[in-house]
Amino acid sequence: MPTNVTDMPWNHIVLRPWSIVGMNHYHRDGRRYLFVAMTKDKRCIKAEGWDEAMVFERLIAQAQVPEALASWELVTMLQYQTPSGARIEPHVFVEMKKDVDGHTLHIQADAATVDQVFQMLIMKANARPELPIREGT
Repeated sequence: MPTNVTDMPWNHIVLRPWSIVGMNHYHRDGRRYLFVAMTKDKRCIKAEGWDEAMVFERLIAQAQVPEALASWELVTMLQYQTPSGARIEPHVFVEMKKDVDGHTLHIQADAATVDQVFQMLIMKANARPELPIREGT
């Protein structure tokens, strides 16, 4: 962990508007874990694990989710590069899920930027999903 307070992971530019409402270490199976919960407006994000850097990477990913997708759970957020001729193209892949009437809906998108991915996901989230009709309804 950094020693300068401004270099602390919760001071990352994405997390600055968020407030820490819970942060504690605990031990499980002989290993030290970190739990962190943060809020902003009416949203709460949280992450835990034994790798402190990974905990804050998860919080940063969750904090980037726009309000329009706040009711969806972030499953995966991957930033990667692919070769395209002589260039390397950046990509972002995001998968989210939501439980609706006993069914788990998944939406995914892949694009060059985080903003493009979330625009695609908002369109998918606003589309009416075809849910199977349950007997007796």
